[in-house]
Amino acid sequence: MMLSTRSVIACVAISALFSPNNAQVPKEGTFGPGAGPWEVVTPESQGLSFAALDEAEKKSNEALGLRSCFLVTKNGKIVYEKYRLNRTIATVSELFSGTKTMCASLFGTAIQQGWASDMFKLNEHVPTGSRLCNPNATFRNVMTMTGESPDLEHPTFKYDYEGVECLDTIQDFINENNPDKISTPAWKDKHWAKPLGLEHMQWNGVLNYLPCGLGAATSARDAARVGQLYNNNGYWPGFGQLMDEKFVDTSRTYVFPKAKDNWGKYGYLVWLYLQDSFDKTMAMLAGKFSQCTMFSREHNAVIVSYGFDEDDRCDAVWLAVKHAIAPKATANATAAAADEGTPDVFLHDDPLKPSEAQLAGMEAFLRRPDVQLSPAEQRTVRERMARVRAQILAH
Repeated sequence: MMLSTRSVIACVAISALFSPNNAQVPKEGTFGPGAGPWEVVTPESQGLSFAALDEAEKKSNEALGLRSCFLVTKNGKIVYEKYRLNRTIATVSELFSGTKTMCASLFGTAIQQGWASDMFKLNEHVPTGSRLCNPNATFRNVMTMTGESPDLEHPTFKYDYEGVECLDTIQDFINENNPDKISTPAWKDKHWAKPLGLEHMQWNGVLNYLPCGLGAATSARDAARVGQLYNNNGYWPGFGQLMDEKFVDTSRTYVFPKAKDNWGKYGYLVWLYLQDSFDKTMAMLAGKFSQCTMFSREHNAVIVSYGFDEDDRCDAVWLAVKHAIAPKATANATAAAADEGTPDVFLHDDPLKPSEAQLAGMEAFLRRPDVQLSPAEQRTVRERMARVRAQILAH
């Protein structure tokens, strides 16, 4: 589906078969709604402050602009939720490169089921070929953007923008190896989306092909489910171990820190924030226009930030909100985040090249009858469109 037909608007949010045997005993330290609806509680019931979260919402909106919702999850419960620009709970946003982390989650689910490994070599397990990947690359290389390295002993980081060069070998592998012998989109629905209880996500692919580079669109609440799954180390209430626990743990590590041309700290298709003394466990899936889903295992919180901003500024959301997700936070605690500056991990959270599709998406956004922008906000969007158009011409 083309971007111009998506319901793409701004948002900030914080936030296998069903097996009766797996579901019998809940795992200690895991949280979330299971396949059912989210539980909504007050921030204070989870040791947080409504005032601090409200201030964080305002700061992130001021820093990025064109934010349309703000949702916080703590201990697997929604503690704060705010929408702007007539957005609703069911509204979805295009994730762009946030789709990449969703695909990694599928692979982790396949590992848990016993028929996949991140150490599998492409030339041994993908009969249709390795695309532009090095045929001897493993899926560990694929999920760290080092799959196209000529010398795998000395890997090179090369970001696969759209996924078609190397990353989509994940979809090829699932399509060709899953025991159900069904298409990747159908397998995703049965063994991942259904157990998670996803209500609004649109990621269906085309002709039984599921793109891993971009293409998924989701609501804030559904994205928070995926973030909580990572916080739970792959365990999901009411189901059991959905993603392999070791896989999730590896996802949050800097797998190839010496890779040539590294852009920042990168795990298994997630950006890492290892240098942050407040929370070194925070990881993030990120997409163009500041589509950010952050998950903090240390504080058991999920932060999902969607927007329609030409700059990739997930750092501003994290700096505004991180102190508000800790127990006993106060409204002025978020100011301390400004002292730490912008981490390098966020400088390249989704370098999708300027395109006519982006311009079409902006035009569609302006034409939406349910989006009411002030004249100043309309000028802001038009100015950003002009900058994107100039970037296209420059290329």
